[in-house]
Amino acid sequence: MKEFKRQVNRIARAVLFYNILLLAVILGDTLIQSVRLILEHPDEAQLSKALHQLELSIGLYGGPSIIGIAIGILFLILYFRRDNMKTCILASVEKMRVSVFLQAACVLLGFQFLFSVASIGFENGLNAFGYTIMGDVESATSGSTTISMFLYASLLGPAAEEIVYRGFVLQSLKSHGKEFAIIVSSVLFGVMHGNFIQGMFAFCVGIVLAYITIEYSIYWAILLHIINNCVMGDIWPHLISGFSANVQTVLNWGIISVFFAGGLLVLWRNRIKLKRYVTEHMAPKKYYRYAFTSIWMILFLGIEFLAALSGIQKLP
Repeated sequence: MKEFKRQVNRIARAVLFYNILLLAVILGDTLIQSVRLILEHPDEAQLSKALHQLELSIGLYGGPSIIGIAIGILFLILYFRRDNMKTCILASVEKMRVSVFLQAACVLLGFQFLFSVASIGFENGLNAFGYTIMGDVESATSGSTTISMFLYASLLGPAAEEIVYRGFVLQSLKSHGKEFAIIVSSVLFGVMHGNFIQGMFAFCVGIVLAYITIEYSIYWAILLHIINNCVMGDIWPHLISGFSANVQTVLNWGIISVFFAGGLLVLWRNRIKLKRYVTEHMAPKKYYRYAFTSIWMILFLGIEFLAALSGIQKLP
């Protein structure tokens, strides 16, 4: 088990460094922009206004994030260079059928309903104690307002996340069993968001995407991820933006309810097949105990937990 823990530590360390690199690029860009403003605005009042505008614009532009994921992916390629990961990551297993893809998309998009319900429940619970998590919820659901952010959030970001979590992570863990690889990679994917509500949603979505990757191909997982982010995150909000707030709410709940009902139907109709799949590929419980008590895994989970905790703010 010492070798097993060493491998899990190595994977958790890689994911942690990847996220640190991504964050470092974003913070570095912010620092450079701040220094530029300081040099350009000797007047304190103008500088204060310019820095405030910079603070408001953080998160609106995807350029730094795109550069960050490019550097991060390059780091992972070098990190796993001896593992011959390219063949594993890009391999195709079964041929994807249209019916399977549509069912997977329905289940995946159906989790939007659970995300919305959990957001309301979590927010109401926190409100009772004088706290709110709406900042994190709004951050997770806000659409793109710039081309660079659209490219990152709807296209390049999803592709990069699939390469990291369903590529390097999932394929590195697969030798210990499909179920173990699916669950652990999904936990890492969910926790990575540093957001309690979005993390739960990402964990559920991660299970679907990991299954599709293992049984079919990462290409289909990338496409599903892009559909989720692009359609539900940008295209759909844009299509209904002309309606009143109340109508938008009704339309949003309507479409996610349809997907949720469809997803439940898909899971119910495939319950025997899914149960058999879990039974055939079930990993020993000690695998999870060893995995989640490895030092780098604890460090990664701890850092992301603190990040998620910072999203809970006191009500004004």
